[in-house]
Amino acid sequence: MTDEEQAIIDFAMLWLPYGGPPDEEILVRFGMSEQRFRTRLAAIVADRGTRVDRAWRQRAAVLLRSYLGGEPQLGLSRIRPRPWDGGYPAGWM
Repeated sequence: MTDEEQAIIDFAMLWLPYGGPPDEEILVRFGMSEQRFRTRLAAIVADRGTRVDRAWRQRAAVLLRSYLGGEPQLGLSRIRPRPWDGGYPAGWM
């Protein structure tokens, strides 16, 4: 995993309690659109070729599921957790 990939995951996890990072913060921090950020994040979490421990990738995938809109895969639409209908990921609270 590259330093940039680790930074993307850390940034997403930091903003997870707030429904994900704001578009402006993504642009300032990484110089990419929100859609590109989500695509990169999904690819990083789903990458089986990475040296990252499988258990860690699975945990990240579970925690980021609501932000990515389901199972990590490319090209997902943005879905934010909604506490009033149980939209938080399992184990988040």
